[in-house]
Amino acid sequence: MSQYIYTVASLPTPHFDSDNFLSVEEFLEICGRFMGDRDYAELESAVVPLNTEQEPDNPVLAEWHRRKRGLQNQLAVLRAAKREQSADKHLRPDADGRLHLELPGVLEAARAASQEQSPLRAEEVLLRWEWGLLDELEVGHFFDLERLIIYYLRLQVLSRKARFNRPDGEERFKEVYQGVSRNFYGSEDTTKPENNT
Repeated sequence: MSQYIYTVASLPTPHFDSDNFLSVEEFLEICGRFMGDRDYAELESAVVPLNTEQEPDNPVLAEWHRRKRGLQNQLAVLRAAKREQSADKHLRPDADGRLHLELPGVLEAARAASQEQSPLRAEEVLLRWEWGLLDELEVGHFFDLERLIIYYLRLQVLSRKARFNRPDGEERFKEVYQGVSRNFYGSEDTTKPENNT
């Protein structure tokens, strides 16, 4: 489909290592001018983190959700194995009960992230994996709704990455990481993340 030729062609090309990119709000404002209500609502639903309550109908979003769910579940399995615990209570199956652990690239990305000593570096591994997944999902989509959905997801990846690169972001990341550690493991991991600057 080519109904969004002008919109897609007018957008700057995002790059993973770029510090300059449209904000999510700017992008949605641009799209709101050209899209019908139904397409815009579908675009707006493409948010990170996953909405685990609802499986998307859009095929690109559905695959994004499957792979992200598989990655999250694989990370839970690896973390639990390190602590010689069961991962069962941390696994999030889809509506059909599938964990998607076997999907392409999921195990490799989870292993690479779990081998990093710094939580910030592990997060960058995961963000690069998400970017690569978006490259895969973009194949065959040029000027359609799916291309705009992928662009929106890319901006969210870049926004998250930018937050972790700011000096004040490291302190906030440590707070969030320790909170997750307390909830997941029942104790606070006081390992100080390395400075990522």
